[in-house]
Amino acid sequence: MIMKAILRLDGGLVLALWLGLLAMCGCVRPARLAEADRQADSLNSLSYEMRYKNLAEAERLAESALLVADRSASRRAEALNGLAFCAFMKMDFERSAGLYRQASETGRNEIERLVADVGLMKICQRTSMNKEFYDYRNSALRRMRRLQEDRGYLRDPRLRKRLNYALSEFYIVSGVYYYYLEQDRESLASIDSISPVMLRGDRGQWLYYMYMRGSGGMYEASTREEVVKGEFSYLVECLQESAKGGYVYFEANSLQAMAELLNFRSNRVLLERERPGLLRMVNPEGLPLDSLPLNFARHALR
Repeated sequence: MIMKAILRLDGGLVLALWLGLLAMCGCVRPARLAEADRQADSLNSLSYEMRYKNLAEAERLAESALLVADRSASRRAEALNGLAFCAFMKMDFERSAGLYRQASETGRNEIERLVADVGLMKICQRTSMNKEFYDYRNSALRRMRRLQEDRGYLRDPRLRKRLNYALSEFYIVSGVYYYYLEQDRESLASIDSISPVMLRGDRGQWLYYMYMRGSGGMYEASTREEVVKGEFSYLVECLQESAKGGYVYFEANSLQAMAELLNFRSNRVLLERERPGLLRMVNPEGLPLDSLPLNFARHALR
């Protein structure tokens, strides 16, 4: 009788322990998933911040985010978009397009699908696929309209930042496309659509905007001389801020754009007369003015 009571007691104890373990597992599992989501968000954010500073590191971080985010479709899509960007920067357009399409097919996050559409627009612009460019552009416009109707994303700072990135990238890419078609009015209208809100808190996109204003034929003024002065001012600011923040991509690009602008003697004479302070700022060694284009080009190459 005593043994049976003990067994009954032990059985009840085992059952209680078993239920307790199940309850603990039920708590641990969501906690682990939440931690994985936080890790994926952190890795994706770091990858995004590194994209114009260290491309290899940006790619490594995006790959890590993809592994961590195996249960979150939105975070996987963001990681895939990050990897597609890195492939684009390496001019591996075929791999980049495949990754962007995979990102668009992963989950139902309209912001990441918009990022993918804009990325595919960039590839089409670079590879002269004009019909496909407009296909992806029209798709992006439809997504933008849907996102404007649903304001729920504005409550999440990460989603708001991703949307601002997608929007500013859309207008820059469109501006570049129109510029190469010599549709100057459309090019300027596109980049003028970028509001300060889109660039707030995103130094990389702000530098991209500054660089395009200074080098992409997207500065409007009443005379050619005013255009030259305005573009040079944008490039000097882009160079300084890039060097300060470690954005090597824009540091090199702004130097190269300055070399091209100063390659014309008339521009050198104009800037020496009208913007001597800016010239001294980017020429601390006091080199002869005529030697600056080659010097800047060599520095950009390094």
